[in-house]
Amino acid sequence: MPPRVAQDSTLDQARSLLAEATGKPLWVSEYGDGDRSGLMMARRIRNDIVEKHAQAWIYWQFADNGGAWGMVFNRLDGHDSSYRLTRKFHVMAQFSRFIRPGYQIIATDDANSLAAYDSAQRQLIIVAVNDSRSSRSLIYKLNGLKTVADKANAYRTSQQEDVAPQPSLAIIKGEFAAELPARSVTTFIIPDATLVAPAGN
Repeated sequence: MPPRVAQDSTLDQARSLLAEATGKPLWVSEYGDGDRSGLMMARRIRNDIVEKHAQAWIYWQFADNGGAWGMVFNRLDGHDSSYRLTRKFHVMAQFSRFIRPGYQIIATDDANSLAAYDSAQRQLIIVAVNDSRSSRSLIYKLNGLKTVADKANAYRTSQQEDVAPQPSLAIIKGEFAAELPARSVTTFIIPDATLVAPAGN
């Protein structure tokens, strides 16, 4: 049986249409799932922000005593204050640690990536979700972006890594190649960047 999800896709669609019709910003504030890997959540974050234009994304249950729903595991018995961070915590960090309030979400041509531009620090953030059981190779073409940087920095959460720094990737003629391991979430940071037009990859 697949992990249970707290929200229904039909209801989500209705909420999205209602937000559009009333001109109200759409927030996702009560999502939760029982997937220990965090990849179901990562896919949902990417799709809600990119496809439904959600302006805020808040996870429903921060702590639990089962180890699958929460981002923090605790006995929740009122006595034990010890805790451990779950894989889901680190998957969320691939988004929240690097994409902050006020960043501009920009378009990409990849159905697995979320891109955001930080005008204050002049950097582009790309979060790539590979929730498949096979690795993927991508070439990101930084169309609409001017940068003098020759390298992109990367951080990854996978079955063996928790927001782990990765070797820098060379930016050559406005593009860089990346390998996305199976069942991983990778964040790329392109510094010294100026957004001149909607960017695609």
